Amino acid sequence: MEPTGISPIPTKSNNTALWVILAICVGGLCIVVPILAAILLPVFAQAKLAAKQTATVANAKQHAFGLIMYTADWDDKMPHDNWCDSTSQYIKHENAFASKIEQRGEETRYDFALTATLLGKSVRDVEDIRISIMTFESKNNEKNQVGGPELLPMPGRYRVSGTNSKGSCTSFVDGHVKIIRDDQFPDGLDDRGMFRVRP
Repeated sequence: MEPTGISPIPTKSNNTALWVILAICVGGLCIVVPILAAILLPVFAQAKLAAKQTATVANAKQHAFGLIMYTADWDDKMPHDNWCDSTSQYIKHENAFASKIEQRGEETRYDFALTATLLGKSVRDVEDIRISIMTFESKNNEKNQVGGPELLPMPGRYRVSGTNSKGSCTSFVDGHVKIIRDDQFPDGLDDRGMFRVRP
């Protein structure tokens, strides 16, 4: 017969194996998380820059088409002055003149310049419209900028795909837009007074 009121002595369980496993898991996480962060953060930064570059090219396309529509309405002539104001009725929003990589919190930016020799010029008088620069990224933030190579940001703001070169977003008189390598921009205007890309 068992004595009443006396409980059996509890046996001590061995939890050390559980604590060792828990310590290994926590230590492993402390090692793996920084390694993953070191791998993924540069990838996210590159993706963000690529998205900004795509947005800038879209903006340049929009104001380039605005200029082309303007010339269609004005007997193939480019604006005489205030080109941003002249084309604003042909574009969706004022941010079409902004370079997304240069966004600094202002509501509207004007990061593009029109080639000065195109002011008031007929598009029919421009030779080789495929390589004649219409608008390009400028190092200034001023509305209705006009100029030439002196306004280019050097080095450019974007990495040109397939190379280690930098470049700037540029629209051409025929309406196409692309990122042009810094070494393709001329040092000055050509003998006809045009701002053209080197091959």
